[in-house]
Parts: sequence; C-alpha cells; structure tokens
Amino acid sequence: MHELKESQLLNLEKLLAVSGEFSNEAGIELLHHSIDKKTVVLESGHQPNFIPHAGLWKKMFLLDKLKKSYEYKGIKAVALFGFADYNLCTSKLLTFNKIPAYNKLGYEKFGFKIAEKDVWKRFDYLNKPDKNEWEKIIEKIASHYKRSPALPDAEVRLSELNRILDDCYLKARNLSDMNAFFISKISGKLALDINFFRYSDIQRKGIFIDQWDNIVLNLEKYNYIYNNSIKYHGLDMPLCANDSLPFWHHCLCGAKVQLLNNNGNATGQCRLCAAKYKISMDKLQENFKNMSPNAVARNVIFSEGMGTQIFVSGAGGGLTYGKISDDLCDKLGFNKPVTISWKSRDYYIGPAHTSALNELAKMCRIKKEDLSAADLNQVILDTKNEIKKKCSTARESGDKKEMKKYEGEYKNFGTSVAIIKSIFDTIPSFIDILVSLETEEIKHCWDQAQPDDGKEISIVKDVIYHTEAERMYIKISGISIPEND
Repeated sequence: MHELKESQLLNLEKLLAVSGEFSNEAGIELLHHSIDKKTVVLESGHQPNFIPHAGLWKKMFLLDKLKKSYEYKGIKAVALFGFADYNLCTSKLLTFNKIPAYNKLGYEKFGFKIAEKDVWKRFDYLNKPDKNEWEKIIEKIASHYKRSPALPDAEVRLSELNRILDDCYLKARNLSDMNAFFISKISGKLALDINFFRYSDIQRKGIFIDQWDNIVLNLEKYNYIYNNSIKYHGLDMPLCANDSLPFWHHCLCGAKVQLLNNNGNATGQCRLCAAKYKISMDKLQENFKNMSPNAVARNVIFSEGMGTQIFVSGAGGGLTYGKISDDLCDKLGFNKPVTISWKSRDYYIGPAHTSALNELAKMCRIKKEDLSAADLNQVILDTKNEIKKKCSTARESGDKKEMKKYEGEYKNFGTSVAIIKSIFDTIPSFIDILVSLETEEIKHCWDQAQPDDGKEISIVKDVIYHTEAERMYIKISGISIPEND
C-alpha cells in the first residue's frame, strides 16, 4: 500500500497549516485532519476566476466523493484544492463571465476590466475593484434576474449569493482572494469537505523547496525529458531551451520574469519594467517566496512534495500538461499520481432559457409543452411562410399599417430564433445554475452523472438537472436560423 515519506508528511502538515490561515481569512469552516503515513492525498487546483463555470466545483465534488469513499473503507484521506493566485492576468475569465440572457448576444457579460497595463501582472498583485464599481457589478446581476421570469425561490437564492459576494469583497485583500473566498464559500454550501490553500502561500512558507532543488540539480535531464515528451505526444506546445528554468521570478512591478540558468545563476529581464535579475541558485531558499513554478513543474513538484495519490484535472489544458509531468515523474523517480477528469455539459432550464422557450412558443403559435415533440425547423419554416404570406396580402390590399407590422415581424423573426439558439449555446457562470436550483439538487444531479463502478479515470458524462432539458438543448441547437429574403 502507498505510504507517505517523512518529508511528504511534514509538507502536508505545513500545507494544512496554511489551509487553516486561508479558512480564517475567508471565513469558512476550518477542517481539521489527523494524518499519518497511510493517509491518501487527493489534490486539484485552478486559478481563482470570477464566479466561474460549474466545472471548477465539479473538480471539488470529485475530490469530496473520493475522500468519502476512502473514509467509508476506513482509510484516512485529505482533499486539497489550491488556488493559482500568482497566475498572470491574461485570461478574461479571471474578471469576466456570462449569464444567459434574452438579448442580441444571448448572454449578459458581467465583471470588471483589467487595465491594459496590468494584463501581464500577477493576479494576487492587483487590487479588488473600488466600492462603486463593485456595487455596479452586484446591481447588474440583480437587475438581470429581476427582468427574468421568476423561478421558485430564485429570489431567495440570489439574495444569499449577493450576500456571500459582498462578504468576500469586504474580507479580501486583493482581487484573487475575493474570487477564491467566493469559490470556497460555495464549496461549503455544497457541503464539500475540502481544504483550500493559495499557491503563493506555498512559496511564502518555503514548502517544497527540496523538490525545487532536485529539479535544479537535474535541470539538463528535466529539459531533455520535457522536450521529448512534447515530441512523443505530438503536443502543440513550444520546446524549452536547454538552459531554461521551469520557474518564474516575481518582479517588484507585479510581472513574472522568465529565468534561464547562466553558470549557476538564474537570470532574466522583466518584460514590463526591464528590471534585470541575477539570482544565485545556491541561494534559492532566500528567493523562494518571490518565485513560482510553471504549470508542468507545479504538477511535478506538488505531486512529489505532498505524495499526491490522485490528482483531479480539468478536461482541457490540464490534461496536456499532465502528459509531460507524468513522463517527468516517471523518469526522474518522482511520485506520479493517478489523474482523473470529468468532461461534461450542464443541461438545465434557467430564467433566460424559460424566457427563450416562452418566446419560441409564442412566435410559433404553439403551446410551450408541445415544443419538445415538435419538428422545430418545420414549425419555424411554416411560421415564417405564414408571416410572409400575411405581409404579401397586406401589400396587395394596400394596407400600409398591416404591411409595416408584418414586415417588422418577418424581419425580427430570424433575429429572435438566433437569440434563442445563443441562449442555449452559452456556457454559463455557475451563478445561473445556483439561482435556478437548490445546492442539494445540484449535488444530487452531479452524483447521478457518475459512473456506477466509480472506476473510470476519464469521465465524459453530461449533467441533466431538469427532465426535458437535454432534449430541448439538442433540439434548439439543431435549429436552422431562417434568412430574411
């Protein structure tokens, strides 16, 4: 049976301590764990996006499910989720997201812009938005749902979410903490037993320094394996230079500096402020708090440093990086966890979907409950031809008022169909699902989507929250948007 090394056990104890610090700052329940060499370590992580998609919490759900399955067998387990708070601000999802909406785009964007000058800075370096901007964001979300059809208890759920958002805003020191606090609090509402930590705290506390030293000592071999792995798997990623270090230095201006190994020194120049750095690799520990690993090195270092047995990855780029880190772990003799992932689509009927279905039924002059059985393309074509015929009749009779009415209806018909399709195509912020359903219902639906044997490591299974939802999504995605003559 897998057993943790003394060094891994010590790292875990330090990690649980920084998790406690995060819990206190976020105002979430502090989880205490008694760990020993036989404890199973379950890990995942993500950058702290602003009210992100459901996929992020699904990672936590898998961690929690795995943890409870081990505990049911009498085996100790700890589930750890890390926030990559020192990532660069290049991803718009860090500060923006979408809610399905009945408008020209089919969605409402909400969030805040990062100034162009700050895009290449670290997320934990940026301040949270000022109070006025924050209140505008909350009001925009609230106004959106006030305009939408009321769902049972939706107003109560939204009020609670807004309260949580405001609490996170008040408690956070910076932008990344604000998002991370919200994510962790929603995890608590879902009753998921997770210990959260920030990657920046790993550096601040000097955890995993031995694993960094090991990579530096084997740098030539590390880079050789890295490049060979990219070639072997045919990955669409650049190769690294032979003298490249898989670490960043955190510049005083907030940017990250790529480092090269130059005769025992880590050297680099900041792309923003042009500051130059020369760090002796013998003094790595002194500079550790101002550095961070790249994505692949993070996998290797964390897996070995804490003895991760199962890593829950995203279904996208994380799996790509995982192929390289697995090869590195194998060939460097580091601990290699089993990687599992869950790729899914959420089929639910939220406020905007309800508006869209109401409008589609009204436009096509059929009952809403008949939409799921109807041939929508034929119904849309028949309706369009009917409007066109009425327009022609009005033109022939010289009734300008009626003609103008049907010309407008004819023109708007195709636009409305396009909007409805966009609403159902939008990948929403999790807030729309949280407003639409109780957390117990959400968790139950996620549980229903899991394989019966619990042995799949690459799960591809959609989540159906409402009985007819999947059928309606598929039917509407198959609609051909009518063109105006």
